[in-house]
Amino acid sequence: MKSIDVIKKNPHVIHQGHILYGMSLKAVFITVTILIYALLFLPLQLEACGWAGEDEFDEEIEEIIIGADGKPVPETENSAEDPATMTRLGNMYRIGGSIPKDYSKALKLYRKAAEAGFADAQNNLASMYEHGMGVEKNYKESAKWYLKAAEQEEERAQHSLGMLYRDGRGVLNDLQEAAGWFRKSADQGHKGAMRDMGTMYWEGSGVSRSDVRAYMWWKIAAHYGDKKSAELCDMADKKMSSESIAKANQMVRQKLGQPRQRRVNP
Repeated sequence: MKSIDVIKKNPHVIHQGHILYGMSLKAVFITVTILIYALLFLPLQLEACGWAGEDEFDEEIEEIIIGADGKPVPETENSAEDPATMTRLGNMYRIGGSIPKDYSKALKLYRKAAEAGFADAQNNLASMYEHGMGVEKNYKESAKWYLKAAEQEEERAQHSLGMLYRDGRGVLNDLQEAAGWFRKSADQGHKGAMRDMGTMYWEGSGVSRSDVRAYMWWKIAAHYGDKKSAELCDMADKKMSSESIAKANQMVRQKLGQPRQRRVNP
């Protein structure tokens, strides 16, 4: 029987019977956050709005089976075919850290889970194509997989697909289509989509121009912590009438009082 090691985030990591190191949940969270931040702000990775499934690293106990060769293996045959498990392993290979970074392995895992219809994996596979990570950059293929995820209400994919339509990357430039996907994502609480929806209204791109609706979306995004949207609100404060701002704030209160749609993976 092949020997296996079990990595546990809390309280210790065990490797071939020896405790190598201990890592608190807080330390794991900080480490993963730094890695994600670095990935999102690399010069060649400015397009996509987010990776799916990374929040699952925040579980109190997260077990990954490691074989004698140091590579992750599934605990059971069932988990080996589980799209969520494959997506988490793909995230680990993409980010690196506890295991060596390997985009090609991440891509393979994402693809298998995506072909099984798992929205998170479809979003991440699309992002790999958009960035050219482990595969040649291909906006058309990226748009195809973003669409599959977006149709399953994956809010990051909806926002990213909107950006492709806005910029004409992999699809025909279509500002109305872009605005439609931004709105779907914003309605689920995606801050970047809220900000972009506000900008569309401010500029009259793909929608009828409305400084009131622009201010509303920026204000809501700022409410949820988006600093760029807060800066846009400050800009709009200097250009809008007090009556328009009051109307926008009333719309904000109404919008915040409504429950947000949230997607549930099958």
